[in-house]
Amino acid sequence: MVSYSTFSQAFRLARGCETESEYVQICTDAGLETGEDIFKRIYVIAKMSWRERREKILGISRAEMHRRYQIPIRTLEDWEAGKYKPADYIEILLAYTLLQK
Repeated sequence: MVSYSTFSQAFRLARGCETESEYVQICTDAGLETGEDIFKRIYVIAKMSWRERREKILGISRAEMHRRYQIPIRTLEDWEAGKYKPADYIEILLAYTLLQK
């Protein structure tokens, strides 16, 4: 599996890329050590909304996400509505846990 450090770099790069192929090439050029299939999965996760991540990857309700990660339900609602964004480090850490699924 990819290290957290590599994931963090790759995830940040993914948010700035328009296409998956552009992203994979940038990661390769940057010398990030992991397989192309992992890059593609990271790209997909980075481009998903919080609701999509919760529903499609975890397959859980907001209430269950609250129980698992101790994130207030109102905060989850605000993230999913686009009202607020989580701090960068929180988004990356939670996204990293999704890669493990």
